[in-house]
Amino acid sequence: ATPEIYTEAFVGSVRCVQETGSVAKHKKSPNLAEAVINDGGLAVLVDCLEEFDPTVKEAGAWALSCIAKHKPELAAQVVAAKAVKPLVDCLNEEEVSLKRVASSALTEIARHNKDLARTVVNEGAIPALTRLLSHGDAVLKRQVCACLAYIAGHAIELADAIVNSDMLPKIPNCLKDVDIKVRMNAAYILKELAKASERHAALIMRFVGSAAIVDFVSNCSGEARLPGIETIGFIAMHDEESLAKDCIKDNAHVALKDALMHETIDKIKEKAAWALGKLGKHSADHANALAEADILQQLLIAHTNAGAN
Repeated sequence: ATPEIYTEAFVGSVRCVQETGSVAKHKKSPNLAEAVINDGGLAVLVDCLEEFDPTVKEAGAWALSCIAKHKPELAAQVVAAKAVKPLVDCLNEEEVSLKRVASSALTEIARHNKDLARTVVNEGAIPALTRLLSHGDAVLKRQVCACLAYIAGHAIELADAIVNSDMLPKIPNCLKDVDIKVRMNAAYILKELAKASERHAALIMRFVGSAAIVDFVSNCSGEARLPGIETIGFIAMHDEESLAKDCIKDNAHVALKDALMHETIDKIKEKAAWALGKLGKHSADHANALAEADILQQLLIAHTNAGAN
């Protein structure tokens, strides 16, 4: 075949795969994604991931992401088609756009349930994702953090896989990223880990530190600060009172008081009050630290506010 014929066929193939993704992506039409599967589309899309040209790989990964996002049953069929390993391999390619789409597809698979997330972990995704936390592309890091957060949130064993990957030392830089969504999604990783167990909360305090979390909460507002607030609450809720004490030393209670006083969204104020309760519950010293910061008065005001939930 002449180069012109090859180029025309190649462009046509890429467009065909992109159109497949366009059909599958409609939020209200998982039936369209199922139609793609029933017509044998998954095998073709997985084959695209093995192609030499990154444009074909990217189109295939995008279409798989569009299928997997709808519901666990569709994501499970993507897994059954053996798409996860080549998607993980795409994370190691040079093209940033391919890394973005591959991480998005893995996120759409992992977010549904622990079995699907476990498959993503077993195919080696965590080391590849962890390396990308240091990448310079903000959109990519947003997706990587989201994927890690979903994985960590499903089961303690998956949270273990996350912390065993030496990921935690990279989180402080993510919490300071210029992109607010990178910071927010990094905080969601910490939230899920802190919720998993006291041991995971202690590892966060060791490798990230409450000062970095407090700084994050203090330097953002609205929905963005919610995962940081919840992280403090989940760290403090565990029986080991030194975790809450160290948070108080780093002025976590002051940052939470600010959220309680100045946020306008009830959900955020509610979580701030909840986290303050977890900080103060351990002993008289913990409670006294909150009282000295005039937090009890602010809690009373919030409690008696007729407009609040």
